[in-house]
Amino acid sequence: MKPKHKLLPFLLICWSQTHAQLPNLLELNTAANGPNAMLAVGALDTNWYSAYGNASGPTSPFVPSVVVGNCAPGYWYNSPFPNANWIAYDFGAGCNHEPQGCVDLFFRRNVILPATNNCGQAVDQYFCLGMDFFADNSVFEIKVNGVQNYLYTLGADPYNFAGYQIITTVNLCEGWQTGLNTILIHIKSCPFAEGFLAQVNTTAFHNYVEAPPVFQTICQGEDFLGYASSGAYIDTLDCDTIRTINLNVLPSWSNTQTVSICENEAPYDGHYTSGVYADTMQAINGCDSIESLNLIVRPVYAINQTVNVCENETPYEGYSSSGVYIDNFQTAYGCDSIRTLNLTVLPISENNLAVSVCQHETPYEGHATSGLYVDTLTSANGCDSIRTLQLLVNQDYQVDTGITICAGASYNFNGLLVSNAGVYTDTLPTALGCDSVIVLDLKIAQTDFLGLDTTVCNAGEYVLTSPTEQTVWFDNTVGKTKKIEDTGHYWATISDVNGCEITDSIFVQFSIKSFVPNVFSPNDDGVNDCFLPNFSEPVFSTYRLSVFDRWGTLLFTTFNQDVCWNGDYKGKKCNPGVYAWFIEFSAGFCQKVLLKGDVTLLR
Repeated sequence: MKPKHKLLPFLLICWSQTHAQLPNLLELNTAANGPNAMLAVGALDTNWYSAYGNASGPTSPFVPSVVVGNCAPGYWYNSPFPNANWIAYDFGAGCNHEPQGCVDLFFRRNVILPATNNCGQAVDQYFCLGMDFFADNSVFEIKVNGVQNYLYTLGADPYNFAGYQIITTVNLCEGWQTGLNTILIHIKSCPFAEGFLAQVNTTAFHNYVEAPPVFQTICQGEDFLGYASSGAYIDTLDCDTIRTINLNVLPSWSNTQTVSICENEAPYDGHYTSGVYADTMQAINGCDSIESLNLIVRPVYAINQTVNVCENETPYEGYSSSGVYIDNFQTAYGCDSIRTLNLTVLPISENNLAVSVCQHETPYEGHATSGLYVDTLTSANGCDSIRTLQLLVNQDYQVDTGITICAGASYNFNGLLVSNAGVYTDTLPTALGCDSVIVLDLKIAQTDFLGLDTTVCNAGEYVLTSPTEQTVWFDNTVGKTKKIEDTGHYWATISDVNGCEITDSIFVQFSIKSFVPNVFSPNDDGVNDCFLPNFSEPVFSTYRLSVFDRWGTLLFTTFNQDVCWNGDYKGKKCNPGVYAWFIEFSAGFCQKVLLKGDVTLLR
């Protein structure tokens, strides 16, 4: 049997689609993901490519279009096809192209065609493709393989035309060829949005022969030639002949009655069990009328219950003592339910306790302080057991002691000699048998006070500092500080607040010594005519000397440590006065050392 196609107000699938090698026309829709599915918004449509350009044609490479969906709900057209949606050239902001202004865009779709159809007709003689086009703002020109099939001729400005609502239906019949074909659509658009939607319109012109129509009436649930609902259908009989089938489907009636009875009320209409029972009759239109009985037979229950309850949970179902009780009830559906209750009432118990504990043994039974507590527990039979607890909590004690000793000394901690810094504990019993904890925090007097070994990068002397004025230095002098000028090991001795005598040493490395003149006289007498700092280091890895006047004007700078300042600025001699200098250098492990001072210029 040939394929069949339903005729809708907007859709007629043409005869040429029956050829196995012809394209599925629905897949030509923009954003189509096959004939029945649509690409998601934000996805790339790799069937429809787009580019931007000018009135003469594309100027950018063609890239896959981006699916943007309906960017202007209420204005842009919504396609009835389940696989059609709006696409756009991706300027990076979806459909928005305000930064680009008015633009010319081009959308390209390739179509592959066989040489002939089933009737042997050549592709350039028989193939026509009817399509609907929408654009924000207008579809300006359409070409197939470079052959013009449509050109915008309306009077309105094409850049501001309402093509997002007004349909452009075109029969693309010119320029087709065997194999690869290219459809190129030129649209014009002004901000804020640009977009393009194409959908197949198979009500457009095609070549076919129409056979006499068929009119058929059937009942609901039947089918005619594969069709089961009212409507007009197009059947393809051969390569170029179609037939219209007008089908009218009459309704069939059915009625279902639901009846619920109790088990002891059966039979109902001859039926004892739940089920659906149907009788078929003929309606006035000749179709079936089915009367159905949905019968529900509700059970009658006899329930035996054995229940244990605690004394304080009574009454249970109206009973407070052990025994066997028989009651009649109705179920939720109004049927009888007979219950036999075998009830056992269990007793509750009470207990009184007096307990003495130490503080570190708490919590005791959940309690941490002395007091009278009444707790409800669960006994072996699952009922309440009420316990009264008279609790006495005896206090534990802790004594904290902090001691500092001299290095090498020891301390007697309850008979234990200790000499290392740390926290020590000893536990003794109190008169009530509870713990008395003694905690000793032992510290060793500090043995270093001169600091870490150091390197001096930018001075001719270095000052050692002690925490006390009563410091005896390596040369038997006494004082808080000591100036040194040479590399070497130095030491000092002090007595701290704990009475410990402490000796500490330090190694000082003088890496670079400097001499910067504080006065010079550039009077060309050959003596002290140029300002040049001197250093013990012959070569620096980096060096910069800068001289400023009192207003912050840079008068001189050099990166060569052998170049001096002659007291001139821009070829003119500077006035006598005081000038500030800054030196920044790096050498060895002395990195980015900064020196500053001032020099007096005399004339």
